Amino acid sequence: MFSADSHVVEPASLFAVGSGYHGSAPKLKYDSVLGHAVDFGDGRKLSVGRFGIAGLRLHSDEARAQIAAGYEGLPARITSPEQRMRAMREDGVTGELLFPSLFFGAFAISDLRLQKSIMCRYNEWVRDFASRDTAFFVPAALTGLHPLATPEATLRVALTQGFRAICIPCSLPVGLSYGDEALERFWAIANESAAVVCMHVFTGSTRNMGLPEHWDNLTTYSLSTSAICASVIDLISSGVTTRFPRVRFLLAEWELGGIPTFLRRLDHAWYRNGMQQKVSLDGTPSEHFWKHFFMTFQDDGRGVAAALPEAKQRLLWANDYPHHDSVWPQSHSAVQRSLEWLPEGERDHARAFLTQVNARATLGIPIANLEDGGSSLP
Repeated sequence: MFSADSHVVEPASLFAVGSGYHGSAPKLKYDSVLGHAVDFGDGRKLSVGRFGIAGLRLHSDEARAQIAAGYEGLPARITSPEQRMRAMREDGVTGELLFPSLFFGAFAISDLRLQKSIMCRYNEWVRDFASRDTAFFVPAALTGLHPLATPEATLRVALTQGFRAICIPCSLPVGLSYGDEALERFWAIANESAAVVCMHVFTGSTRNMGLPEHWDNLTTYSLSTSAICASVIDLISSGVTTRFPRVRFLLAEWELGGIPTFLRRLDHAWYRNGMQQKVSLDGTPSEHFWKHFFMTFQDDGRGVAAALPEAKQRLLWANDYPHHDSVWPQSHSAVQRSLEWLPEGERDHARAFLTQVNARATLGIPIANLEDGGSSLP
């Protein structure tokens, strides 16, 4: 199985930036409850240890103790590439698309020079981490999308370095659009490449991904995927998917169950209001969506059942390791639960596509890196 949404936990060394950023750079601090935490200076604090408790109950004594221990509490199967691969293979996972954890907060840094600097540092580090086995690890490079930060230059460097996936913000500040003319060069380069453009939940360019500041954590978390819904609408209605038809988008940790309802509503909204847009679509918004967007899932039988009729080749399984929502070390069981609604004779075929073939086709992963029997798949 290949996990299309896994995470690294970044080392403390990545938060030691140049002297010119001392006032505004994220700072690593220690708290008796959060353990080591990255303070972004705007009220956001991300606990290091909380991103490494896969396999534990969030509020268990063991999880609390590991979180409080900070970096010292992280298991070697997270920090060591070799031990990580061993732990994954024991769980049946033969490869991972790697996203950050702490650096998700970097997308909302307002100092664009600082943001670009630390993202470049991250890209260099994760490339080195993945170099231990490039057949197993597929890292995603990071780039902001503000035009003043020249994201096209970052994209070019990442492609030259061999990155096959690029993670961009899942939401933009008010007043900016993914279809802005200043971003045309970025999309043109992406269109010419084979790289996948990823949008992971909680990677907004502003706090709360642009969702209302008065919402509490419960409401924001419950409705977090609505931020990506708005960005999908923007990408389609601003003409990005029309002008750059070869760009492929991967939406990570975007719940599947609501997609049919969202797309049905979007098509009807386009029928009612599409003539007010500057772009003329060839087909409906939902048809554009199924041509250009891929989605991950973890343990989501209802979501897979809702989306699979339209998306056999668009769904990619993921285990979210090592976050506390991860299905590790029960990945096989999670896949089985997600497909148990299918007739028994169809499960193996669906499992091959959702856990192997789709990842290979989307990310360019050699079939030899997937499970035995993969060579007979299309």
